[in-house]
Amino acid sequence: MGRGRAKHKNIVGIAVVAVALGVGPSLAQTPTSPVTGTIGLTTSVDIDTNPGLTATPNTRTTIAQKLSFAITTENRNQLFEFSGGTDLRYDIQSGSTNSLSISDPNFLARYTRDAGNSSLSAQANFRRGEITTVFDIDPTMAVVLVSDDGTQTTAGADLQVQLGKNAPLGLDFSLGHDFTEYSGTADPNLFDRRTTTAGINTSLRFSPVTQGNFGINITDYSAEDVTTTNTQTTSYDFSVSHELRRALVIDVNLGYQTRDLTLSGVTTTNDGMRAGINLTQTLPNGDIFGGISLDQTGPADRTSLTFGRSLTLPAGNLSASITAADVAGTGLQVFGNANYTQSLADGSFNIDLGQSLSTNQNNQDILFTRFGIGYQQQVTSASDLNLSLNMSRSEDGGAGAAPTQNRATLAATFNRQLTPDWDMSVGYRHRLYSSSTSPQANSDTLFLTLTRNIQFGF
Repeated sequence: MGRGRAKHKNIVGIAVVAVALGVGPSLAQTPTSPVTGTIGLTTSVDIDTNPGLTATPNTRTTIAQKLSFAITTENRNQLFEFSGGTDLRYDIQSGSTNSLSISDPNFLARYTRDAGNSSLSAQANFRRGEITTVFDIDPTMAVVLVSDDGTQTTAGADLQVQLGKNAPLGLDFSLGHDFTEYSGTADPNLFDRRTTTAGINTSLRFSPVTQGNFGINITDYSAEDVTTTNTQTTSYDFSVSHELRRALVIDVNLGYQTRDLTLSGVTTTNDGMRAGINLTQTLPNGDIFGGISLDQTGPADRTSLTFGRSLTLPAGNLSASITAADVAGTGLQVFGNANYTQSLADGSFNIDLGQSLSTNQNNQDILFTRFGIGYQQQVTSASDLNLSLNMSRSEDGGAGAAPTQNRATLAATFNRQLTPDWDMSVGYRHRLYSSSTSPQANSDTLFLTLTRNIQFGF
C-alpha cells in the first residue's frame, strides 16, 4: 500500500456496522460534562435464509433487544472509555427448536495518559458472536475468509509506554496478548489460537530533518490445529528517514527476522534479511511515492518494486499504486491498489480495489484480493439511502497449500431519524460464499431496527 493512500471509507459498511452494534445516526447532543454516558436500546427483526452460509440452508428469524452503553471521562491529559453491550434474542429456526438466549456480549476499555514528553496507553476488549456476523463487520480487513455456523470468541489486551517523545532519544515499550476461540463449528480451518507480542523501539532524532528508529519485536503464536502449530518470531529493524530539499523524503530500512515453526513436534527455522528504499515527493495536490524492497523472511525470497500516486481532487480523493514482485520459484507477480472517493451534492461515492501478498503464521504466502463499492444518497434532511458491494478472495500465493475462499456481500440500507432520539433502519443483504473445499452457499436477509440513544452527563 502506498504511503499516500487515502483511508478507505465505505459509507454503507459503516451503516451496517452501526445497525449491528445498535448505534443509530441519532443527532442528540452529548451534554457538556467531564463525564458523559450513552445508553442505546435497539429492537430488531432479522430474517436470514442461511445465517451460517452452509451448504444446507436453514431459514432463521431473530427478534432481538440490544442494550449498549458507553462511559467516557476526559480531562486535559487523560482519557478513560468503557463501552459494551449484549443482546436478548429469540430465534425461530426451521427444523430446530425455538430458543431464547443472551448473545453477542462485548466490551472495550481504554485508558490513555499524556504527560507531554511521555505517554501511557492501555486497552482491553472482548467479543463473542456468530462467525459470519463478526466477519461482516469489516470484510475488507479479512486475510482468511470464514464461513461456518458457530460462535467466535475474541479477547485481547495491550499496553504501550512512550518515553522521551520530544527528546533526541525516545523509547517505546509495548506488550500485548490476544486469543480467538471457536465453538459449534465444522470447518477444520477454524481452530483456537493465541498470540503474545512484546517489543521495544528506540527513536533517534539526529536533526530536524533526519530521524532513525531501531526496534526489536517478538511474537509467540500457538494454535490448536491438527499439527499443534507454534511459531516464535523475532525481528530486528532499523530505519532512517531524511527530508531532502523541495519536500522530498527518503526512507531507508534494514531488518533481520528469524522464525521457528513447530508442526507436530518438529521444528524448522526460517530466517533472512529485509531491506528497502522508499521516496515520497509531496506536491500541492498530493504525493508521488515509490520504492524497492528485498524480503528473505518468507517461504520464498521476494524482490518488489512499487510506484504510486495520491491526488487531492476538488470534490474527492484518488490514490493508486502498483507493485511488481519477483518471487523465487513463482516468477513475476503484479499487484495493484486503487481507492477513489467522490463527494456529491447530496451524498458520496467510493470505490476500492486491490491485492496484497502476506505471510501467515504457518509460513504460507496468502494472496488477498478485495473489491468494494459504496454509494450514499441523502434522501431528505432526516433520511438517507446506502448501497454497497464488497467482494473478497483469499488464496495461496506460493506453493498452493492454502485453500481458495471467496466472499461477496451486497447490501442496501435505508435510515431515517424519527425523532431526536429515535432512529429506524430497514434493509436487505445478500451474501455469497464458495471455496475449494466446500460447495457454494448463499443467503438473503431482510432486517428492520429501531434504535434509541439516551445521552447524559454528570
